[in-house]
Amino acid sequence: MHTYPVAILLSVPLILVTWCVGGRREWALQLATQALLWSGIALHLYFLFRLYWEKRNPCRDALPVGWKEPLVAWLLLSPWVIAVVLGWRGTYNPAYVPLDNTLLAEIMALPHSSNQPTTINPIRSRLYLAFFGALTLFLASAWLTLRTRRAVRLLFTVILINGALLTLLGILVKTTGSDRMLWFIESHSQSFFATIYYKNHWGALVVLWTGMSIGLALEAWRRSRERLCFPDFTLVCFLLIPPMLLSILLAQARASALAAAGVLSLAAFGAIRLIPRGSSRPWQAGLMVLTFLVAIGSLLWIARPQAERIYQRSERQITRFMDGEIDSDARLASYRSALSVIEARPLWGWGAGSYPYIYPLHADESLIRRDGKPLFFEFVHNDYLQLLAEHGIIGAFLVLLTPVLILVGTRRQSWGPLEIGVAAGLGGVLLMALIDFPFGNPAVTVTFTLLAVAALANRRLSSMKAGRNTPESKKTASIL
Repeated sequence: MHTYPVAILLSVPLILVTWCVGGRREWALQLATQALLWSGIALHLYFLFRLYWEKRNPCRDALPVGWKEPLVAWLLLSPWVIAVVLGWRGTYNPAYVPLDNTLLAEIMALPHSSNQPTTINPIRSRLYLAFFGALTLFLASAWLTLRTRRAVRLLFTVILINGALLTLLGILVKTTGSDRMLWFIESHSQSFFATIYYKNHWGALVVLWTGMSIGLALEAWRRSRERLCFPDFTLVCFLLIPPMLLSILLAQARASALAAAGVLSLAAFGAIRLIPRGSSRPWQAGLMVLTFLVAIGSLLWIARPQAERIYQRSERQITRFMDGEIDSDARLASYRSALSVIEARPLWGWGAGSYPYIYPLHADESLIRRDGKPLFFEFVHNDYLQLLAEHGIIGAFLVLLTPVLILVGTRRQSWGPLEIGVAAGLGGVLLMALIDFPFGNPAVTVTFTLLAVAALANRRLSSMKAGRNTPESKKTASIL
């Protein structure tokens, strides 16, 4: 009863934002914000309905609902709420104003209070802050309504199906040589894949989907062993991984390829650990390993030209680094520029979405072209520096405080295969954020945060497995 509505309401905004060019266009970001907002409101109302209903009809197969849970959830998310409120306050205290509506526009200084949050383009900042606020509401609703492990697995399965469909369509587009996304959407760059403009943004999604696939596969394998049945769902999840990895190579996304390799190594390690010792059915494990090796071998054979291009490009950059030509790297120069931007306003930052406007005033000398204008950078290619540049030390502290509090509060809960697989994907994207800007894509941000909350919810529900489904275990899980 409680599984399908929750899984559907949680998956709709995520599917919508991945299909709407990842939310990178203004209309797509507004649409994603509305979807997150109304889905979050609907799920909060659903939570209140269950709170009323279960007083008269207690549910035995789900975590009991308590009126204190919304208070705890919003208390943990209060730093994000404060960050949004402070950022919104800064839109009424602009430091500069752009002279036109493009990101390449020159800016004119305005009188403002330097001791308060600020911004440069209030309309753009409010667009990003509204998205962040709606995402906060959406994640709170996910935590409150994911109350069965079956609901978590169904949500992950829907996300996986959506990712597999996008992967297959993207591969078809690439192999047919189309210069448009899905054959009809115009793209400003040839580095697109499926519905995502930038190759490493697509790669970040694949890393998240791969980690989730690994977790689902290992979890299903464990359940099939307990039931003494063939691990068919495990086989399906493992067979979806090679096409996703193939899409990374076809997109020539190097940072994502490295992150995916780490996640894949975890999959191999986890699969080996789950092989039953002294099993009466060793052929099942052998079949799984053989099928996976054949799929990976086919992947390497199909994508060999793209893999060679990735290797050659990386080899040239490593050679330049060893020869002392480090200053010619535009990305490293952009990091130096970002540090100058941060130094100009270290506490409050320049406001959400303001980096492309303020960066030209602090651009490194090596980025200045012959016409006197710097190379254009909308993002720093380092999400941590971008966070400090736009939100300052105070905003960055508030943004990072919530996940720290949640991890501290759940540190005593056990880790299962599903949570480990998801955590591997999340870790891969966090490492990518050191050299790229995956969180500059709303689709990546929504997928990352929803998978994190769902994995934490599954950990909370792990004490309710068969054999431990007692009132005392439910009460303990509800408190955590």
